[in-house]
Amino acid sequence: MDEKQLDEIEAQYNGSTQGLWRIDLGSHVWVGEFMLAKVYSAGFGDQVFIAGAHKNIPELVAEVRRLKAELELRDKRINELDEDCKEWQIRVNDYAKALRNSELYEGDEQ
Repeated sequence: MDEKQLDEIEAQYNGSTQGLWRIDLGSHVWVGEFMLAKVYSAGFGDQVFIAGAHKNIPELVAEVRRLKAELELRDKRINELDEDCKEWQIRVNDYAKALRNSELYEGDEQ
């Protein structure tokens, strides 16, 4: 999910009626003392979802953004470690070459 999609979801949330959403047994969705809608064809589970989504959506968007930032940092650190490994491999190869060319090397000649 990209940032544009998250922004669109956030804009939808920001454009909705603010306040605590709740339901009653008469299929009504309430925001504070204001009846927002009567959901005729929805079952109780759908009503709970509708009322709960107003609280859950911004939390989910924030969590997705947090996790994306964490993944970005992880990827950056992996790239840094990869570069470090390449640098150390060059040093090891240089050291091995110097050792082979020195008088201290007693290995098989190739």
